[in-house]
Amino acid sequence: MPEIQECYCSGLQLQSFYAAKKAANWRLMALYCDATKDEPKDPGSPWARGLVGKLSATSKAKRGNTSHQTPLWPPFLAANAPPAGFKLDDLVLAEVRYTSRSIVLNLGHCWFQLQYLTHTSIQTYHRQYWEVLKETSYIGKGETTMRSFRVGLAMEFEDFIIAFVSHDQVFQVTWALAKDGLAHHDLHVLDEWDGVLTNIARWCRTYYSGHKVGKKLAMHVMRTTGDVWFGIGISPYLREEEVFGNPSRLARLVLAYYAFVHKAVTKTWVKRVKPCIRDGVVAATVEERLRIGNGMFVWAKDTSGISQRLFDSVSAHKYEGVRSSSNDPFEPTFIRAALERSPHLGRIVFGDDVWESVAPSDLVNSPTPPDALSRFFTERKLQYDTRLDCKSMLPLFLPNSELQRRRTPTYRYQVAKNGVWSIVPAPCDSRQFKETDKATKLFRYIVQNTAKVAVGPLEYCANAQAVRKPSRIRTHKPGARFYVLPARGALPDNVPLSLGHRNLTTLERKKSMTREARAKRNSAAQAAAHAAMAKAKRKLKKSLGAAEPKLQALTGNVPLTAQQRKARMAQLEAFNNQPHVLARQQVASDATQASAPPQPLAETGSDAAPSPTEVERPAKRRKHAEQEAKKYHIAHTFNGSYDELLDSPLVDFVYILLPNGQRAIKVLEKGKHVLLEKAFAANEAEAQRVVETT
Repeated sequence: MPEIQECYCSGLQLQSFYAAKKAANWRLMALYCDATKDEPKDPGSPWARGLVGKLSATSKAKRGNTSHQTPLWPPFLAANAPPAGFKLDDLVLAEVRYTSRSIVLNLGHCWFQLQYLTHTSIQTYHRQYWEVLKETSYIGKGETTMRSFRVGLAMEFEDFIIAFVSHDQVFQVTWALAKDGLAHHDLHVLDEWDGVLTNIARWCRTYYSGHKVGKKLAMHVMRTTGDVWFGIGISPYLREEEVFGNPSRLARLVLAYYAFVHKAVTKTWVKRVKPCIRDGVVAATVEERLRIGNGMFVWAKDTSGISQRLFDSVSAHKYEGVRSSSNDPFEPTFIRAALERSPHLGRIVFGDDVWESVAPSDLVNSPTPPDALSRFFTERKLQYDTRLDCKSMLPLFLPNSELQRRRTPTYRYQVAKNGVWSIVPAPCDSRQFKETDKATKLFRYIVQNTAKVAVGPLEYCANAQAVRKPSRIRTHKPGARFYVLPARGALPDNVPLSLGHRNLTTLERKKSMTREARAKRNSAAQAAAHAAMAKAKRKLKKSLGAAEPKLQALTGNVPLTAQQRKARMAQLEAFNNQPHVLARQQVASDATQASAPPQPLAETGSDAAPSPTEVERPAKRRKHAEQEAKKYHIAHTFNGSYDELLDSPLVDFVYILLPNGQRAIKVLEKGKHVLLEKAFAANEAEAQRVVETT
């Protein structure tokens, strides 16, 4: 299932979008979904073509775990249900809430809850994105798949669509007439922290009052991320009894959990995820995805930046089983936010004497009453070893500049089906931890060299693609440097068709090669370019007075194989055969025919037939016009008045050759760029106006 960081970022994404568009009409109009593989599909329905279909009161679609699935359509609005007193279009979105496991929507007459379960995220689409996404099919193999995710459930409003998009359609939906009828009532870690500690204290009373000594790994008992284990300073190969049976380690685990959520809400969301939301859609670039990986402590990293005292603690650490006396490699600065929120737990972590000697006075003499977990451990008066080197804990918190002073290697182990990352090596005699090659499991490698996703709030298959605009039409407005594609083959009206074609080949070329294959390809291309350069120089020496050969820049590309060309043609054909792409091509063809000059009719006769009008293909837009200064195209000459010229809908801009030989350009619409004819015949009376059309 998604980690708590991803769940909180998804909730903040939808909550902030709703707050920014609160004045819009949020009346629910319809529900949509993709069909699963086993669901029956009417041959004429969109589901049979791999498209998003509209749900109705008679729909039987259900989602969830195998043992407990719930309907996507509200059961109290089903065709065979008793009258509820309202219809679907009477529901109005009034509030967005989120927890560590689900998203909750208040729709006025009822409540809606969605649990993410495995690979589900949220996207908010504007109408223009939704219309092309609905016509983009997920049917296909490999690169011919134009949409690599499923629309689990989509709520259509007047201007926007809230879509819960999924990789495997494993998520849980709950519809309830009252809030109490929802499946889960999870607490918000930051806003309801005291309640979270109360629940943990209740669990501790059961655990410490006769619970059997656990032999399982602690990470198998509690599902959490590797960066949380890093924050508590314990190794992932500790047993259940070694972690939950030690109050200091358990308190550190609780504090690290809070610190991880605090970092996700105050830093990851604000600085990393929110800037990647373009036009309401999560569309991150490769560089932005890599920044998420750089912000992690240990997960999927080749090396980890740590403080000097933590580096010394890691070097001295040696695990010798349950009776090991080695101290835990712990850096308290990583849980500073949690200690400032719950200072009384600091006494449990360090012990009373050490806490009073190392902690700041405002934390030692905190006016807040003790929390439930601190009271539990204080009342029991347990004797335990904190497993900390308290002599190195002064000062308690280090400045940020000291936290990255040293670099230490990370270790990756395979435990059953799970990958485990740590800065502490596993014991040599441990059979359960199998060290694996981490080169292909690194966050950077996955993002740069594969079509897979790593771990993080930007690592979802349903995230949109951010395609950088050509430099000539960019602006400095926020988000204006990129086009947004909701899916691989979904091309909104504001994105040129040529850019959609180029994005397909670029994505294929980038994701289909490993690092080694790319290095081998680049070396071969550079060697071939050097050989061509040497051959040109030899020819130049043999032919005196010959012009200097112009060599092409080294691009690192090599010719495609026959199999690659065939795959690329199949991909391009699948893209061009999409309904919304066909419609755009037809509009462009009609516009070209309308702007073409009339053709003379053929002579009438028994054997004569009217010649078909030849459709001239529009001039291809160049990325660097100045490099193509000698290539020009004339569309036609306009002989009307200047006012009529400006009112023409076919005009991009006007090139005017003045009588004195100077040239001037009148731009009619910002962002239009085409190439012009180099020379024209001047007219002394009035400048001849030549119009370039698209």
